[in-house]
Amino acid sequence: MIAFKLDIKVLILDMPVRWNSTYDMLALAIKQRPAINAVCVTQQLDISVKEIYLTEIDWAQIQEIASFFKMFVSTTKKMQSTSSPTLNEVIPRYHLLIKNVSDRLRDTLDSSPLRQACLIAIKKLRGYYIGAAINHSYAGVATVCDPRFKLVVFDKLLPPESLISFKALIEKQFIACCIKYKRRQRDIEVQDLELQLAAEEEVLESNNIDELGSDDDLFFTESTSVQEHEWSRYLAQPVAPQVTNIYDYWKVKQYEFPTIAKIARDFLAIPATSAPSECVFSGGSDLISKKRARLSVDSIQMLMCLRDWGAIPEDDAEEELILD
Repeated sequence: MIAFKLDIKVLILDMPVRWNSTYDMLALAIKQRPAINAVCVTQQLDISVKEIYLTEIDWAQIQEIASFFKMFVSTTKKMQSTSSPTLNEVIPRYHLLIKNVSDRLRDTLDSSPLRQACLIAIKKLRGYYIGAAINHSYAGVATVCDPRFKLVVFDKLLPPESLISFKALIEKQFIACCIKYKRRQRDIEVQDLELQLAAEEEVLESNNIDELGSDDDLFFTESTSVQEHEWSRYLAQPVAPQVTNIYDYWKVKQYEFPTIAKIARDFLAIPATSAPSECVFSGGSDLISKKRARLSVDSIQMLMCLRDWGAIPEDDAEEELILD
């Protein structure tokens, strides 16, 4: 390692339970290629090591496999990160992966073993995509609620032959959700109004007030203006820049688009994957041990949440808030 001026690295094992471990293992091997070849050629203690010497063809195949796995690295790291990516990025990420793998498939020779891997990956991704975008409306509505995406993101990701139909489906899901929330809000307002009127009637009856109709009952005004739908105004606005904080955006826009702001508050709180929550659950085995097995359910919940939120360091979690 010193002779080739390479940094000493810890050996990376291929772990089926850890995403991207195969790519990390291959990428490190490629960086250490001169040292690996030197060990295989100059080995004297164990002559059998020379039998696993990798040829130029072998290294070319490793490079090709690593480049295939690299397409998934950024997406998997993004979707399983602790920054809590939400449901708004699921459909665009699926589209981007399918597009990248499809492009790779066109550039792959028929004799290459990666061609079969591309076909299997596309089939798997499309299965996930159908479940997220077509069978359910949550991901589609969340995507449109992201002011950086709206419906414009599909113009860049979808092929022309499926663009119109898919955009129409997502827009239909979004409008249906807006109508549902609008009706729910109207029902709440009607119920509040009925309660208010009932309370006023009780006051009038208790005071024995018998009011006659005023002259205001003789006049009425009728609005002839047709208001544009809230979702139409939202979709007509330009998309926000990529660096926009979508949560701050909706704090500002909640008065201009009150219904959509309520939808965004609900849908943009849905995690994209279960990876962040699974990391919290995995920490339970570190918290509960043979020497600390009498913690109450409430104490365990508080400790796990506070540690995940960064309120207490992991080293102090064993000492803080330990209650029987």
